[in-house]
Amino acid sequence: MKRLVKRAVVFITPIIVAKVVDKVLGEDDSKKKRKK
Repeated sequence: MKRLVKRAVVFITPIIVAKVVDKVLGEDDSKKKRKK
């Protein structure tokens, strides 16, 4: 069970991080476009 949990965390964490990064970068892009 612990191995499966570890594998799930390793698999899910990058997806969550990617979504958060994408949101932050998207907000940055919109701010940059407004300045231009």
